[in-house]
Amino acid sequence: MSFPPILETFSEHYKYWEYSIGYTGIQLSGLPASIAANGELLAKKDEFHITAVNVKALAGLVDGTDTERIMAEIVEDFKNFIKTKPLDEFRLTDQLRFVQRGEEKTVVVLCDLPGAEDFFNELREKYKKPLPTQPFHITLYMVNSKFGIGILSDEILDKISEPIELPELKNLKPA
Repeated sequence: MSFPPILETFSEHYKYWEYSIGYTGIQLSGLPASIAANGELLAKKDEFHITAVNVKALAGLVDGTDTERIMAEIVEDFKNFIKTKPLDEFRLTDQLRFVQRGEEKTVVVLCDLPGAEDFFNELREKYKKPLPTQPFHITLYMVNSKFGIGILSDEILDKISEPIELPELKNLKPA
C-alpha cells in the first residue's frame, strides 16, 4: 500500500510517478483504520493523492503507436501549465464510491480540482481528440490492490463503481 517511486517533482504538490501525475501530500482526518464495505474489510491507505493526469492512458488515446513521445509531451505540457495555473487547491465532495476491478476493491471520495479542466481542454485542442477529463478522486481504502484503481473517465467510473453510504466517514475532511 505504499506510494509508487517518484520519477520527478514538479512543484510542492505535483509529482510524476509511473505513468501518472498526482497532487500529493494530502492529509485527511476522520478516517478509521479500516472499514467494512459491500461485504469486504478494506484497509486505510498510508498516503493520499489525487491522480490529476493518467499520462499513459491519455497518450494511448492520442496515438497508441507513439505513446512514449506523447507521454513526454503531456508531462512537459503539464509542467508548463502549472507555472501559470498552479492547481494548488482541491475540495472533497460528499460522494463516496465503492470501486471494483476484478479482485481489486477500493473506496474513493470524489474531489474537485478547480482549473484542471483547462489543462484537459488544452490537450483536446492540441491533439484534436475528445480526451476525457478524469473523475478526480482520492482512494481512501483498498483490498487486493497495490496502489488503487485508475479511473480514466466518467463512463469507466459508472461501469466499475457504485455510490456507497459510509456513516463512519461523515467526519472526513482535509487535516
